[in-house]
Amino acid sequence: MSVEQTSVDTPRSAVPTVPLWSSRWQALLARLDRLAGSVFIWPTVLVVLFLSIFPLVISLYLSLSRFKFVKGGFEIRFAGLANYRKLLFGSEQAHFLGVMAAPSPLGWCIFCLLYTS
Repeated sequence: MSVEQTSVDTPRSAVPTVPLWSSRWQALLARLDRLAGSVFIWPTVLVVLFLSIFPLVISLYLSLSRFKFVKGGFEIRFAGLANYRKLLFGSEQAHFLGVMAAPSPLGWCIFCLLYTS
């Protein structure tokens, strides 16, 4: 038996042939299967980021602005770090922690009792 005789035994029409467009289609479907997880998860990730990052950015912007109610709505004017300066150092330095007055004799006694114990 030679090789020529075996090739004659199986006719050429019996060998299945796959068209070129079919292999490309299968490659495309395989790629889509690999990307399916990302296609479904990315919209959810974007919504969560939008719902968490957007309020954070707006809050930061409003903390750097002066917010004032006016007739028919409100007015927002950018103030920079002036709001934080006012918060940390107070608008009137003497009243930042409240009005400090000298303690009464009873106050001195309570202070001494708490300090020594």
